[in-house]
Amino acid sequence: MRKLPLVAAVLIAVLPADAAFSQTDQTEPQPKKAAPMSFGQQIWDGPTGIYSYDLDTQFLVELPRPPVGPIWKMGEPNPPLSVRDAIAQAVKLRNKLVHDEKNCVWGLKGALLTPWDAENGYWYWEVEFEQQILVGGSTGIPANLRLVVLMDGTVVKVKEKPQR
Repeated sequence: MRKLPLVAAVLIAVLPADAAFSQTDQTEPQPKKAAPMSFGQQIWDGPTGIYSYDLDTQFLVELPRPPVGPIWKMGEPNPPLSVRDAIAQAVKLRNKLVHDEKNCVWGLKGALLTPWDAENGYWYWEVEFEQQILVGGSTGIPANLRLVVLMDGTVVKVKEKPQR
C-alpha cells in the first residue's frame, strides 16, 4: 500500500470534497426575500385576484378593497368564522359554478386561512376544490376552483370568462 505525502493528506482533510472541481466563485446564492404582501395580493396570484379554471371557463375572484368583515383580534385563539362554516358556504357556490359528471367529481382539496391585512386583523378563508377523474386517466394539471370566504360567511362573487 502506497502512503500519501503529508502535504497531500493535509489538503485532502482541509478542502471540501467538491472544492477541487468548483469553477470560480465559492459563495452560494442567497435566497430572495419575499416582498411584503398587501391586502388582496398573494405571491402566486399577482395583484389582481385569485384565478382558477375548468375545461371551459376561467374564474376570477377579486377581493373587496378596502378589507371588510369581522376582524380576528390578536390573542383570540380562533378566527370569527370556523373552517367548517367556510367550507359549507363555499360548497354552495361551487355547486352553482361547476357540476359533477359521470366520470369526474369536484372534491375538496383544502381550506387555507389567508392574511388579507393581518396587521389590522383582516383574514379570509380560501377554499379550493379540484376535479377528480374517476374513470380512465388524465394528463396535465387538474381543473380547480378556488373560492374566497370572508369572516362574516360571505363568499366573494366570482367572475366567469369562457376560455374558448
